[in-house]
Amino acid sequence: MGIWKSVQVSSLSLPGLEEFIGRGADSARHTRHSPGVVNTKRYPKDLQNKTKVACEMSVHIEEKEPFTVIGKVGQGLSAEGHKWIPALWQEANSKFDEIRNLAKTDSSGYPVGFWGAMSDASESFKPWAEQGLYLAGCEVFDHSVAPIGWTKWVIPSFKYAVIKCNQTTYQDKFRYMIHEYLPENNDKLVGAVHEYYNPVETNGDLYLYFPIEKKNKT
Repeated sequence: MGIWKSVQVSSLSLPGLEEFIGRGADSARHTRHSPGVVNTKRYPKDLQNKTKVACEMSVHIEEKEPFTVIGKVGQGLSAEGHKWIPALWQEANSKFDEIRNLAKTDSSGYPVGFWGAMSDASESFKPWAEQGLYLAGCEVFDHSVAPIGWTKWVIPSFKYAVIKCNQTTYQDKFRYMIHEYLPENNDKLVGAVHEYYNPVETNGDLYLYFPIEKKNKT
């Protein structure tokens, strides 16, 4: 239970999810921070440049085969993710023993990862619209069958731009990816962004996976 709890704690607040829909000022009325380009006027110009360079250095490209996640799913307004997502992690945490034997593990016996997987309401893994789906779960073996009360997703193969963050830097790095990194690299967001939590890392860090190309694999 300890590994799962460390993931659940770092997922209680998810600022920046409104960026999926890019609704500008309309979203700003529903969140503590206005979405859009990060307000760099707060920082001296040399610090702005250093921050941007640090972000660029932390982005890597990863091609990922289709993978399977079983978890607790919920649907809600994208602008109110902080209200309904935490309960999904709390439920998954309290019932993790029901899927523990399905978890894909590494050579040391640790689960390979926990995911805050996301999709549009049609489960097509497109970016969130006004509402979105969120699956708080664990990566499992592909042949796994979801127990009653759990949901199984097979996430298609994508090429991702991946950036590491924590709860403090989540929103700024999300916005940087959407408004700077992707446009400057001639990339477009082609699917919903996923959150990955490495059980070995217990400092609260997570990784944001931005799909930039869908691969022809099933």
